[in-house]
Amino acid sequence: MKALIFVLLAAVTAEAQGLADVARKERERHAQLQPSRVITTTDTKSNTAPAPATAPAPTEQVAKPSDAKAVRPAPKSAADLFQEWNAQLEQIRTSIREFQNQETALQLQVNELTTQVYAPVTTLQARAQAQSSLVEAQAGLVTVRKELAELRLKLQQMEAQGPPKDAARSASSK
Repeated sequence: MKALIFVLLAAVTAEAQGLADVARKERERHAQLQPSRVITTTDTKSNTAPAPATAPAPTEQVAKPSDAKAVRPAPKSAADLFQEWNAQLEQIRTSIREFQNQETALQLQVNELTTQVYAPVTTLQARAQAQSSLVEAQAGLVTVRKELAELRLKLQQMEAQGPPKDAARSASSK
């Protein structure tokens, strides 16, 4: 019995030393690996300003109006397309938040005006004024909700479509 316990303790001790060696080797391996770059929305926001371009050296040829057709704008890089797509998404999300705030404010106003219309102690003039204000607030609420629905649909479509194909490939390869 004592021999069995001794063998088990020896095996556990040998296993513990082997585990420590494995952990040490793994730490060394991780230290040698180069970290991969992960692009986040904060990276794209901070890198939206293009690097200042240097002025091209003057050339002897001057572009003529007939040469305007031959000059084409340089195609945008995949990173620029990805940043533009992210900027558009962020702009839509900001607009959605603004319209949600407007919707909440208008709903509170409608609730307050409804309370004024149905208040037990009120004058006819105050009730009529509250009713006309209520109609205006409800019309504004309908308009805001319509805009909000359109923005949400646009956001869903953009997210379903995804970034431009070139931008998606370059972002996933980094």
